[in-house]
Amino acid sequence: MKKFASILLIFSILCLSAAVLAETYEQSPFLIPESVPSVGELYAGEDVTIKITFDEGPGADSLGSSILSFETGLASPVSWTVQLLDKDDNPVETISKSSSEFTLEVDHQDFEKISVVLSGKAPAVQKRTQITVAKILQTVSDGGESQTLRVIDLKAYVTNADISDALNAISEAESEIEKAEDAIEEAKAAGADVSMAESKLSDAENLLESAKNLYNAGNANGALLTAKSASDAAKEAYEYAIEAKEKAEAASFRNRLIIYGAIGAIAVIVIIALIMRQRGSFRRL
Repeated sequence: MKKFASILLIFSILCLSAAVLAETYEQSPFLIPESVPSVGELYAGEDVTIKITFDEGPGADSLGSSILSFETGLASPVSWTVQLLDKDDNPVETISKSSSEFTLEVDHQDFEKISVVLSGKAPAVQKRTQITVAKILQTVSDGGESQTLRVIDLKAYVTNADISDALNAISEAESEIEKAEDAIEEAKAAGADVSMAESKLSDAENLLESAKNLYNAGNANGALLTAKSASDAAKEAYEYAIEAKEKAEAASFRNRLIIYGAIGAIAVIVIIALIMRQRGSFRRL
């Protein structure tokens, strides 16, 4: 993604960092994922299903029991299937839930692995938004003190067609504005009057700012239309700059021709004067 998409990504990372600072958990050594599923960008309403299997880590049996907390930001219908497995992957117990959040107390003497299957839909969003696809925390007790550990925290971005179109339009407007800015600088260097181009560029910049504000307010359609207007204004600014540069260069060329013509005429006059002077000298001889 281009500049605006990059700014949104940086802003999202900063927000996520702030959340992590506010709620930091150490990774659990007692439940270890065999592999972490990769979840790309989701479209609102898209069906999502993930499966994760966790192996018990060293020392898990000494815990006795622990409490697992499950959470998802997927939309209904949400379905969790949690299976406690023995060493041969045979189910010891199966738990099914249909809520976004729930807790489950497990006895680590009863299983060797845990299989978690989660299904749901990507939620509706008004702008590109990061959600928690699956988050599992484990609370363990040691000497009467409780500690909460992170088992997995899987996140993904959710978008929709209108949001993607708006972001692309904003990115295109930024490119057109940069193109117009370069053309205006070149026209200035040629001595052109760029007042009309600068006026249109200012319009484009204001429209782009409005498009970004509309996007951040959750109005993707408004952002799309305004960003397109920003692109149109930037294109006009570019055309004005090119035209102004061409006029300035043409005027400069004409001025050079006039100067060269004047120099040539003066040279001819001087030559004629010299010739006439030489003839006068010959006659006196």
